[in-house]
Amino acid sequence: MIKNMTAMLHKYKSVISWGLANKIASMGIGFFSVYLINQVFSKSVYGEMVFFQAIFFYILILVTLGFDKTIIYKVANFTQPRTVLLGGTLLDRFHSISIVALLLIECVFIIGWAIFSKSGFSNEWFWICLLSINALFSLSLTLYTSFFQANKCPEVALKISLTSTLVKALILFGLVIFRVESMMFFIVYLTLPTLISVGLLVTERIKFPTREISIPVVKSDYVYSCKLMLTKLVHQGVEKIDLLMIGFFLSTDQTAEYAVAAKLALLVRLGNELVSPLISPRLKYALSLNDKKGLIKEYCFNKYFSVSVASLIFSIYIIFGEKLLSTFGAYQESYPVLIVLSLSFINAIAFGPNGRLLMMAGHANISLYTTLGSLLLLVGSNYVLIPIYGAIGAAIGTSISLLFINIIIQYCVFIKTDERFNSIFYYLILVLVNISVFVVIVR
Repeated sequence: MIKNMTAMLHKYKSVISWGLANKIASMGIGFFSVYLINQVFSKSVYGEMVFFQAIFFYILILVTLGFDKTIIYKVANFTQPRTVLLGGTLLDRFHSISIVALLLIECVFIIGWAIFSKSGFSNEWFWICLLSINALFSLSLTLYTSFFQANKCPEVALKISLTSTLVKALILFGLVIFRVESMMFFIVYLTLPTLISVGLLVTERIKFPTREISIPVVKSDYVYSCKLMLTKLVHQGVEKIDLLMIGFFLSTDQTAEYAVAAKLALLVRLGNELVSPLISPRLKYALSLNDKKGLIKEYCFNKYFSVSVASLIFSIYIIFGEKLLSTFGAYQESYPVLIVLSLSFINAIAFGPNGRLLMMAGHANISLYTTLGSLLLLVGSNYVLIPIYGAIGAAIGTSISLLFINIIIQYCVFIKTDERFNSIFYYLILVLVNISVFVVIVR
């Protein structure tokens, strides 16, 4: 297993190296921005920002209509040199549809918020206007990134993403130097890097030679795209709905505290995110060739590499979690939330890339229905637990829902592929780790 994993690391070292550089830079800038916003502005301003970002995150998924995954699904079947781009017409068609959908949904949201919202947010219309504009750029960025991934050139998007992160760094250092305590800072910080990334991706597309091929898109493809969109919507809902419900039930300060703990907890997915640009097109390619050995190889590499990185990061949190939280301000009380959320994401990673495998195999319905059930379970548990236990109740709800969805999807993968990717011993170790951590937390 170690020999195979080493060989795969060598094979994908370019993408993983660029992904690691991009992730380290974006993590550093992300945490630096949390620190600065809390120091220059306030915890409540940060809480408002992450609350409205969560709302527009959902809107962006909704208007993408699953086209980002459909581009990969349709284009990755073809073999072509990495210097030639395929599927440009498909990208343009999907892009136009998504922009129209975004404008319509944003209008509905703004009207609905104006009529029904009775919240006590201080800067709600500032965030709504800013994030509505930024969503246009983010939509283009999402589709173009998928386009390059589908053409097996993920490092192009990674390099540009790294450039965007460096632009954010310059903006933050400007805040350090000039200490401009104005909300106008967020206009530059949120929109400029995204706009630059889109411009660079469009430039790269123009520079690359293209070859148009016939990629028919029929009614069933649009239906499948919508299923992928709904799957992603409810899947991301499992991770983001906490912020929205805490924002509605509790205060912006508590939303900020949960957001910081969640931001750290998401780092346990670093290994999974490093190989994420590879896994979907590679799985699809192996499935299209009916290459069972290659499929298992790609699946196991993703799982073991991701779990190894996650375990290392989680160990650091167990020992130094409170000190890490205190660097951002008075966030030490979020330590239990950090540990429970981190463990939840480790559990999800440990089951393997089952959702992607089902999607690439054409079984989006299974992933959709199981994730929808998990989301409903999360909303129900949050509705009960947040008023009683506060933020830790939301973390426990996330843990329960993620465990539910991964057990069900793992069973579905076994039924559809007739492959047992994980042994009973593997699950036993996972159970023991969970019990040990919860014993430590209780004490």
